[in-house]
Amino acid sequence: MSNIAVVSKYRKTTHDRHIEQISKYNDEITTLIIGNLIIERFIWYAKKQFQSNVLLLAKGGDSTSNLMYILTYEKNPSFKNIKKIYFNTGANDIGGNNDITVAKNIIYVYNYLKTRFPNAIVKFIPLYHIDGVNPAIINFINNFVKNKLGNDYLDNFWDSILPNGYDTNKYTDHIHLNLQSYDLFYDKLYSLIDK
Repeated sequence: MSNIAVVSKYRKTTHDRHIEQISKYNDEITTLIIGNLIIERFIWYAKKQFQSNVLLLAKGGDSTSNLMYILTYEKNPSFKNIKKIYFNTGANDIGGNNDITVAKNIIYVYNYLKTRFPNAIVKFIPLYHIDGVNPAIINFINNFVKNKLGNDYLDNFWDSILPNGYDTNKYTDHIHLNLQSYDLFYDKLYSLIDK
């Protein structure tokens, strides 16, 4: 991945809103949850909401390059009290890149976060299986990232949420989780944040 952050097509509708949130709660924010639609949908999908010390930085459709734009946005406040970071990215890179490139893009984001927030815990939420994408591709990307990140890869994260991989009963369509799955996702993620 080049170190160029690509401006997201959603900048006006999302990134400026992020700045408003960050500015309002900057001193309180201790946890970042970063990603694309799987994270953004917490805002309107989850029955429960995170506390004000948790900031969601996410927009559906964003690739790793778009995510880097969010992270390096020049108006961002300092994020001076960040202690935990959970991120999920790479799904929107599949198709436009080969598998190894997608995996390396994820590792690039991880390395950036570790460098920028050296005192924070940084954990990667693995990609989950979606209809139309060969499970072998998802498995390869996840395993490659796991081998590089070690304990910072949240192994078995999806086991209790999607125990059978892609399952139409767990999704609203071929990609997006349904309300019941989001409740399980929330509980799993919150259990990590709350430790």
